[in-house]
Amino acid sequence: GSHVDHFQITNSPIGITDGTGLAAPGIATVSDVIITGQAGLLQRGIEISNSTGRFDFDNIQLTGLTNDGFVVTAAGGNATITNSSFSTIEDAALRVTGSNASVAVSNTSFIDTIGTAVLVGGTDAGVVLANSTISGTVGNALVASGLRSEILASDVEITDTNGSAIVASGIGTLVQGTAITVTDTASDAILVSGFQADVSLASSTITRAGGFGAFVTGTESGLYLTDGTRIRDAESDSLHILGYAATVLVQDSSILNSGVNGIYVNGNSRPTFPPNPLAGTTQVTVLGSEIRGANGVGVVAENVFAVDPVNPNIGGVVQIFSSEIRNTGSGGVIANSSNVDIGRDPNSPGSVGTTIANASTTGVAMTGISRVRVANSSISGVTTGISVTGTAAGPEFSNLIATNNRITSTGDGISVTANSDGNLPDEPDTYTNINVASNRITSGDGSTDIRLTTTNVPDPIGLVRPIGVANASDAAQLGAFNLGATVVEDPAPPGSPVAYQFRPGVPPPPVPPPVPVVALPPPTPPVPLPPP
Repeated sequence: GSHVDHFQITNSPIGITDGTGLAAPGIATVSDVIITGQAGLLQRGIEISNSTGRFDFDNIQLTGLTNDGFVVTAAGGNATITNSSFSTIEDAALRVTGSNASVAVSNTSFIDTIGTAVLVGGTDAGVVLANSTISGTVGNALVASGLRSEILASDVEITDTNGSAIVASGIGTLVQGTAITVTDTASDAILVSGFQADVSLASSTITRAGGFGAFVTGTESGLYLTDGTRIRDAESDSLHILGYAATVLVQDSSILNSGVNGIYVNGNSRPTFPPNPLAGTTQVTVLGSEIRGANGVGVVAENVFAVDPVNPNIGGVVQIFSSEIRNTGSGGVIANSSNVDIGRDPNSPGSVGTTIANASTTGVAMTGISRVRVANSSISGVTTGISVTGTAAGPEFSNLIATNNRITSTGDGISVTANSDGNLPDEPDTYTNINVASNRITSGDGSTDIRLTTTNVPDPIGLVRPIGVANASDAAQLGAFNLGATVVEDPAPPGSPVAYQFRPGVPPPPVPPPVPVVALPPPTPPVPLPPP
């Protein structure tokens, strides 16, 4: 029941401490206090180190401190901070390292922090941050680094950060935000690096990241962008995903004006921790969202394995459902040794397919050992609609399933290339297998609706061409299956009774979209007691 207010502390090694401690359910109130430091001295503003009772701070000003600003090291420590300001503080402005400690902050500003603005490092510790601003941070703005630590933020504005705005680096950490605005970070705006760490943002905006808009490196980590969240004007890729078995969801959101690619994902990194590093799959889902204005490619998938070469039970998939990829500089979608599924939202009957428009070179490009399905979608404003290039990795083969699409291109509509060299050991045959049906294709002048090309044809021409065509035994039938499309074979079939090596196309594995993390409403901070 103690209450302290209306005083100023200057140049003290520690301004306010809890002494031997306040036990729960006791409550102490501190209001209208100024704590200032002086250069050359080691000074900390407030420290709660021995209490389980609650401390309510209102109208607190911490400025010019050369140590941390506000620290909670007590196990089970509990504090609220309202209507306050932290300015020019070295190290962390707010540091919570006590296990199961909790701090609720509202209507507070963090200005020109020389270290980290808010750092949650205690096991199962948490910070709730609401209606506050963080500006001019030299380090990172929000960091959850403790085991299972959490930051729940709402209506928070973060500007001018030298490091990252949001970091989830501890094992099992969670940073969850609603209506978060991040502007001008010199580094990656969001960093998800902890094992099983998650960042979830709803109705938020990330603008002008100096690196990646979001960088996901943690094993089995997750990034969820929902409810109109926007990442725009990132210096590099808007989303850069390297974490093995990571899960990323972009739902009803947008990725705009990426400096390089809209989304880049590589599923090939295998860590030494945890002990079984192959127990998972990489899954990236773009659902009902827009990727527009990337200088590079809209979506790049590399090594999101069609079949994992180490463990055949491990796969992965990049899904682009009921979305738009527009105005990209170097192509719409690239699949390199990856599973990619493009089409309608499978969980929404009657939904529209995906649109790829004005993507410069190629709408969808396949290389390596990939499985790609493009269905019920539209590709236009490109040189080549769909390109499949076999890679010398026999006896493996790539698979394309393209059905019920509208493809309009200035060059070839669908181009399929494979390699045949008479089974020479230094360059094995590659097989590209296609199931192409019910597509309406309009190719450019002098180009071809569907082109099948075999390279390095041996002399004499062999009896087997390494392009499999499901549902069609010859070019005329393939054209008929695609509403009268023109089909050109280069070189022409050798007249053998076996014109094609047939293997059925295999679609990407059906992986349902992940369930987004639902943002929890922040608890209402206790009302400070009135002065006596």
